Amino acid sequence: MAGNARSRARILRNCAGVLLVLLLTLPAAVVLAQEYTVRKGDVLDVLVIGEPEFTRLVTVTQEGTIFLPLVGNVQVEGLTLKQVEERLIELIRRYVREPRVVVTLRAPTTERDYVYVLGQVARPGPYEYRRGWTVAELLAQAGGATPRASLPRALILRRSEVIPVNLERLLVQGDVSQNPELKPGDVLVVPEINERVLMLGEVARPGYQDLRKDDRVLDIITRAGGPTIKSAPENISVLRGGNPIRISLETFYKTGDLTQNPLVEAGDVVLLPETDRRVLVLGEVAKPGRFTLDLRFQNRVLDLVTEAGGVTKNANVAGTILLRQEGDKTTGIPINLNQALRGGGQDVNVVLKPGDVIYVPQTGLSRFQDVLRSVLDLLSGVRLLQVILGL
Repeated sequence: MAGNARSRARILRNCAGVLLVLLLTLPAAVVLAQEYTVRKGDVLDVLVIGEPEFTRLVTVTQEGTIFLPLVGNVQVEGLTLKQVEERLIELIRRYVREPRVVVTLRAPTTERDYVYVLGQVARPGPYEYRRGWTVAELLAQAGGATPRASLPRALILRRSEVIPVNLERLLVQGDVSQNPELKPGDVLVVPEINERVLMLGEVARPGYQDLRKDDRVLDIITRAGGPTIKSAPENISVLRGGNPIRISLETFYKTGDLTQNPLVEAGDVVLLPETDRRVLVLGEVAKPGRFTLDLRFQNRVLDLVTEAGGVTKNANVAGTILLRQEGDKTTGIPINLNQALRGGGQDVNVVLKPGDVIYVPQTGLSRFQDVLRSVLDLLSGVRLLQVILGL
């Protein structure tokens, strides 16, 4: 009996110890949770005490918002959980007197934001984004610039925007104007001092190209494997001495104006950005060519085929193919236009993205692999520039 009593006493002491640890650590855990910064894809538990119509599980959209009845869309990305609570209290107060709101993180997003460093740094590569990071902090994380770095010609690539950064002025003179705050997805490029040109963006093989006598922008693009289907050759930038030079190969092709295909110099950075709205409709349609998406609406395959004047009598509509570039991979998606015309479902009449290519083959070309090979041959190398530019 005495042994059982001692055993029960030991169990009670252990339980009490665990409870004490929980009680001591709980406030810290709550503080840490409240300081969590909301991101796209997070799942939040919104509890409005005594108001079940507002209480629900919500997911932060790609626009950084959540939706609540009556309140509508609420921007929450970048806020702490405490700040989300305060914002919801302010909005719900229009409908509920003295609302009590508790917001907790049910499931964080599995996606992480990154920034990247390329070129002449000790440790190039991706780095997990930290809110408020600047160029100097990212450069320090990457181990600093190498002796071969061309510090005055550094730049930040941000979607289709190019931001020159003079690292020499930042590091040597302490010029804070050259130390901008970074955003998720930014790429810091530190070029090399040598007789090479750095080709970046939507080409088959981005990277350094050896400079040859009388090389022009088009020569560099050609040696980099030509453009991708997402490229925007009408909006190229050449970065020289920190200053962007805007050129258009469309103008060069149509007028022969060599200022739109200039000579490149050692240390130049040539950026071929991705398109923001263009799609191509090719093959057996009345008016093949490039078309502009209306981003206010969901543009589907059938919409653009109709805008291209519809299919010709020689079209194999059942063998239509959609080319889509995801990262560095180009995928062919079979589209049965017959089924789409009969209202065969949204999975057939898919929503288009910038850079997509719709190809309607001719009758007799029916095997998927044959159609795919045909359109890839059509869009290979510099020939793709001419297709994009309607030449």
